[in-house]
Formats: sequence, C-alpha cells, structure tokens
Amino acid sequence: MDMRRIVLHPQTWAKLQRIARRCRDADTRVRYLIVLRADRSHSGRRIARELGCCSATVRQTIRRHQTLGQAGLIDRREDNGQSKADTFYADTMA
Repeated sequence: MDMRRIVLHPQTWAKLQRIARRCRDADTRVRYLIVLRADRSHSGRRIARELGCCSATVRQTIRRHQTLGQAGLIDRREDNGQSKADTFYADTMA
C-alpha cells in the first residue's frame, strides 16, 4: 500500500492524542488515531488491521489530513445537503 508519510510536531501530536482520547464519536476518534499511527511510521495495512477499518479509510484520512490539516479529520456529513427523509415521509412511516 502506497502511503505518504506524515510528520507531526511533538506538540501537535500531543494535541491530537488528547482530542482522540476525549472524542465521543468513534469514527472521528479512528481518524485521529490513523494520523497518530501514520506519524509513528506504521504501515497503512497495519493501521487498518489494528483499528478495524478499511485500508481505503486509512488512505483517505491521510490524504485529507495532508490537504486540510486537522480540519480534514472532522466528519463532514452535515454538509451533505438537504435531508432525504422529510416530514411527509416520517408521517407516512409512523
């Protein structure tokens, strides 16, 4: 698996680790842990195996971190547009 190297400043590494420990959302925590382990030169396959995620998730997370920084680790589903299940749908299903 071809993976670009991440190099974090020690203070940045400590900050990301603190955030990962406090994070309640499991998916967001995994993204932080991916970056932290990539900084420690773990391979993409090893990271995926240890965290129980897909290797594509590892590659995508690293790519997003390299282009957007820490903001790339935040879940962006809220920007997904209008909700597909509107009130009419909810009323018909009740």
